[in-house]
Amino acid sequence: MVNQRLRELKPAVRERIKIVLIPTSRQDMDHLNKNIKNYNLNIEIAQEKPFLDLLHEIKPVLYLSTNSHNVKEAIGAGFGAATMFLGDYDNHSAEVLRVAFDGDGVLFSDESERVYKEKGLQAFFQNERDQEGTSLALGPLRGFFESLVVLQLLFKDRKENSPIHTYLVTSRGPTSPALRALKTFRENSLETNEAFFLNGAPKGPVLKIIKPHIFFDDQKVHVDGALQNGVVGAHVPYEKFNYRSERTQETIQSPCHHNNMSKPEGTERGGQSNSDNTEEKDWAAVKALFDNAKTTKKPRPPKPSNAVTIAVSSRTLFNMVKERKVFEEEGLERYVAHQLELEDQPFTPGVSFPFVKALMNVNARLRELYPDNLTIERFCMTGGESPIGYLKAYMTNLYLSKDSVKVQEAIGEGIAAATMFPSDSENELSDTQLRVAFDGDAVLFSDESEIIVKEHGLDTFFRHEKEFENKPLAQGPLKCFLEALGKLQRKFYAKDQRISCPIRTYLVTARSAASAGARVLKTLRSWGLEVDEALFLAGAPKGPLLQKIRPHIFFDDQMFHIEGAQELGTIAAHVPYGIGQKYHKGKRMETSDAEKK
Repeated sequence: MVNQRLRELKPAVRERIKIVLIPTSRQDMDHLNKNIKNYNLNIEIAQEKPFLDLLHEIKPVLYLSTNSHNVKEAIGAGFGAATMFLGDYDNHSAEVLRVAFDGDGVLFSDESERVYKEKGLQAFFQNERDQEGTSLALGPLRGFFESLVVLQLLFKDRKENSPIHTYLVTSRGPTSPALRALKTFRENSLETNEAFFLNGAPKGPVLKIIKPHIFFDDQKVHVDGALQNGVVGAHVPYEKFNYRSERTQETIQSPCHHNNMSKPEGTERGGQSNSDNTEEKDWAAVKALFDNAKTTKKPRPPKPSNAVTIAVSSRTLFNMVKERKVFEEEGLERYVAHQLELEDQPFTPGVSFPFVKALMNVNARLRELYPDNLTIERFCMTGGESPIGYLKAYMTNLYLSKDSVKVQEAIGEGIAAATMFPSDSENELSDTQLRVAFDGDAVLFSDESEIIVKEHGLDTFFRHEKEFENKPLAQGPLKCFLEALGKLQRKFYAKDQRISCPIRTYLVTARSAASAGARVLKTLRSWGLEVDEALFLAGAPKGPLLQKIRPHIFFDDQMFHIEGAQELGTIAAHVPYGIGQKYHKGKRMETSDAEKK
């Protein structure tokens, strides 16, 4: 298929992919020839020679076989090779060749994996921080990957859509380990279409969405995970540090589960920021009020520096569509009477209900670890008036509503806020782990880079991001909410519950990894923040991946990403911030249209 597309290019390019069949037995020659003709395959059959002599003559960038001994010999002789496995596989694209690669031991050498296996996680993270400015050596499949990149450039140079799509699917976490991987790509003039830094999460579910024609990994456990999800997995036996899958906890939990969190921005060692001092005074006043109260059974309110305050409107917590219709069509008095008539009938859950339930589970877990520390206890009824004053008084970390006007007002006042949208179908969500997914630009970060994309195009954007890679992006409207979640996560880490932490965060961005990913990761690190998984989709749709992640809520500033999430069952929240509000599906709207959106 790729060869056919190459022939169709103008000017035409001769076939660049040559496939050579190495028979296991010369007695099969007639049968092989018949099958090759039957399937109309353009394949050469190699002459009979000793195996390694034949490889040196053919010089393949990739050798695939079910014979693991031959594969090991090929890798030992410097050829890219992998062992294939039989299985029941899903259907694949007939128009785009999709190839997914692990990083360490496949595209890169196993030098970092060696540190992890021999010295442990802390030594691995320290090594990646120390060596962040140094590229990794390339691994056994570098030649094959480079060949795919060259072919992609042929299509790019002729302004044609490439029929080749590559993916990096790695267990590395999105901090220094990811930055070092991205630096390795850049310094070798390589680019991958999409990159998934999974922080130890299973690869199989992500691969099931990608549906690559083949996935390469040096860990057999990940190959098995691919096979279980209908994906063709190929094992790269990079023998130096290829550890057995029987060591499940050490092998599966690859170098990523125990990332260290830096201190949050604004906090010095041995001291506190001015904002912390103010919060301490507020806390002291509230504490004195509760200490002097008559009852001693009521839990103390959470300390502001430790609490996370999330405000939700009643119409997002409960399904009040019918009640809203009564209010709009029949007026306030009839609305009040209607509510009284049905006061004994519970509302059905609203769009933010699963998110709130997951938050309450986090609260329950925290109370087990820190008795009397946190509680959800306050609500206010504004009668439809602006809630901004209350949001400020409660030092709200996040405000969710179905009223876009109130959400815009909150963002204008510096409060993290988003407009909730129901999903078209319902995905089954975790009862034990709160999962929150964020877009990057104009959500966690400012829209400064997005402005360049919209006004000057992608090439200028890539140059800009490379030039300012070491300059942190300005913060966006939801940075403080990620920061609040990070504080809660560290409470669990302090009790040695990192792996079982009931909070998991995701960065799901349209940015590409090698060209524009490093600045994002360095910005998060400069803030003292991290996410559990970072997914760089290079413009690919977000909906299918979100469907597999199944977050309780996904934040994005672009309505077409919100719609894509909704269609596949993800509860999405629109952040009306930045230049993206002036565009719809990539096209700039007229001023009046933009205001309507």
